[in-house]
Amino acid sequence: MSDVRYVCMSDLHLGEKGSLLTNLSPDGEPDPLTPSPVMESLVDCLRTVVFANSDQAPKPTLILTGDILELALTTTNEAAMVFERFIQLVMPEDPAERLFNNEIIFIPGNHDHHLWEMARESQFVDYLPDIPRGEEIPEPWHVTNMSKPPIVESFFLTRLIRRHREHGDVTIRTVYPNFAVFEEESERCVVFHHGHFVEDIYHAMSWLRTLILWDRQKPTDIWDIEAENFAWIDFFWSTLGRSGKVGKDVELVYKRVRDDKGLKRTLDDIANNLADKYNLPGPSW
Repeated sequence: MSDVRYVCMSDLHLGEKGSLLTNLSPDGEPDPLTPSPVMESLVDCLRTVVFANSDQAPKPTLILTGDILELALTTTNEAAMVFERFIQLVMPEDPAERLFNNEIIFIPGNHDHHLWEMARESQFVDYLPDIPRGEEIPEPWHVTNMSKPPIVESFFLTRLIRRHREHGDVTIRTVYPNFAVFEEESERCVVFHHGHFVEDIYHAMSWLRTLILWDRQKPTDIWDIEAENFAWIDFFWSTLGRSGKVGKDVELVYKRVRDDKGLKRTLDDIANNLADKYNLPGPSW
């Protein structure tokens, strides 16, 4: 059997109470300082797969394809602590026991999209000193190249794990939204991505623009798609849920609208609340 070169993981939603990888205390609240039994079992499975490689094989690369941290439905600190538990298990202090090499590829999804915003803004700030005074400053990048992408460090995640001495040599590199791995001596490749742009809801601002301005067309280039919709994705799926008490209520609404019955109930509640508050005419449902 061929040696494993890449391990791809997605949708861990670390920190969210509904994730099996988030440890819960007896009262049902997150206990982020302890790895969950499921997380420990998952890492045991990964260890079995990775250590089956031949002795000459380099350690595989870990590719995290989005929604690794739950930034929409829990607090940043809880998600960060659960991520630390995962890194400590897959990258222990003894280098010989580590499952992966020291460069982790991170492709943000919709629930941790804000980490892309942090990375790209940090990249832009680092780039500014290279622009001679008096020359035009270009627009910040909205995406990276998927083939041979530049090194865009995940400012938040890398500094989070480097708080611990044993992870001082680990870098988490951000690629967004697509990452291509080419077959040696071939034009064939495998493309990794989170997949949120496959769904129309993540093109909502582009759709709204064409609805209001009839002569506009929806973009087809990934740069333009992200440029038109990144604020919407960041707001609803990666920021709003952490907005104090409002965020807690948003989580309740989010869970209710995931099926047709819950969606209808939510819309009925909104209609009734509006009618009561503004004394609107018409029937009450």
